[in-house]
Amino acid sequence: MKIKQRKRSREERDPFSVDELHAIFSAPIYTGCRSEHFWSKPGKLILKDSGYYWVPIISLFTGARLGEIIQLYVEDIREENGILFFDINDTGEDKRLKTAYSKRAIPIHQSLLDMGFMSLVEKRRKQGKERLFPDLPMGEDGYYSSPFSKRFSRFLSTVGVKSKKNAFHSFRHCFEDACRDSDISKEIMDALQGHGEEGMSERYGRGYLLQKLNEAMQRLRYRGLALDHLHQNNR
Repeated sequence: MKIKQRKRSREERDPFSVDELHAIFSAPIYTGCRSEHFWSKPGKLILKDSGYYWVPIISLFTGARLGEIIQLYVEDIREENGILFFDINDTGEDKRLKTAYSKRAIPIHQSLLDMGFMSLVEKRRKQGKERLFPDLPMGEDGYYSSPFSKRFSRFLSTVGVKSKKNAFHSFRHCFEDACRDSDISKEIMDALQGHGEEGMSERYGRGYLLQKLNEAMQRLRYRGLALDHLHQNNR
């Protein structure tokens, strides 16, 4: 039995427009803020070691859910046959997944590599950290996503793009639109986002090979979105 939804999930949240994405990724967190505390005030500090910097970028280029990203362990950034990927799993007492389909591999987009993501991973390894984003606390409800969601809502208001129909989950809709615009099939998009397959196909086979997913991921483009300054932050 399924509960009938009054609204399609697409109607519950809007994707961010290109202008809104530019506003988000041109905020002081990405271009220079006064301090970690005064993250909304312009300054010289770029928060490249902070989860507040990386989590939105990762979501934009993976379509992953907020909780899936924040709960990542350093060891969840893996490599197989030369392909770097996020291993989305629930192996750990502080991890949880929304559905059985959520367990998956998401190849790392070249843009994330160009922005210096693997430098962060290596730094965490040298620090001996278990979590990739140890600066992001778990909420009293047991979810890492709860405190981040509240702060991100304030962040959207600060950059002037908050509306009743956008939130962090809007990045997932952005990813879906980018997949369609990049000629990535619905089946591959669903595999990357952790959606279940429909019909008999969900009962057979082992899913898509990592190489196939990576070929699609590297085709992903955001038309009209310029994030060159984030690449420069890696220099």
